[in-house]
Amino acid sequence: MRTLLERVDRVFSTYRPVSDVIRVRAGTPVEDVDPDVALVLQLAATAHRITGGLFDVREGAELDPSGVVKGWATGAAFADSGLGAFPGYLNAGGDLAVNGGPWRIGIEHPADPTGLLTVLAVTGGAVATSGSAHRGSHLWDPRTGQPVMNPWQATVVGPELVWADILATAAAVAGPETLDVTSWPADYEVLLCSSTGEVRTSRGFERWIAPDIGSLSSAELGVGPESGS
Repeated sequence: MRTLLERVDRVFSTYRPVSDVIRVRAGTPVEDVDPDVALVLQLAATAHRITGGLFDVREGAELDPSGVVKGWATGAAFADSGLGAFPGYLNAGGDLAVNGGPWRIGIEHPADPTGLLTVLAVTGGAVATSGSAHRGSHLWDPRTGQPVMNPWQATVVGPELVWADILATAAAVAGPETLDVTSWPADYEVLLCSSTGEVRTSRGFERWIAPDIGSLSSAELGVGPESGS
């Protein structure tokens, strides 16, 4: 796993002056660098299309595929390590690739970092959350080129971490605009929470909530500050 992640850093780092991404920024053709760059850029192009432009790996004219690479590399590392053959999970900065289960996963409340918004019960797949609870607004809206001043916290559950991460980013940018997930890949659902505590979900999200939590409204009232998985 470590070897794979080190190679990913060498290829995709936006800080290493000789990484393949920096070379592409400088004009090197994509076909002349590591083939994974073309793979990631194809994923990014698909993400841009299915999100209606809410996800973009170019901030202005500068290429930065980090929003794809994190989920893609974590999922690949999970599979490469053999962990995906056994019950377990890999945590990448709060985004999870899981196998077996069900795993109980606490979702932090954006308006109360000491408590949980809800607890999920996930058997296999991935969970990704995007928002501004810890870092301030780090999101920008590719449609306007401007920072998102009041992003929603968005949690996406689905089969693959790369897509859960991408879709969570798009949902945090656009909030309730993304509740109709019919344009998304199959079996991805989203939970949204505003900074004031307003909660919205896509139609199928309730199936991921832990059975003992009940409905999302009761989860908000009944879940205390326990740790997520």
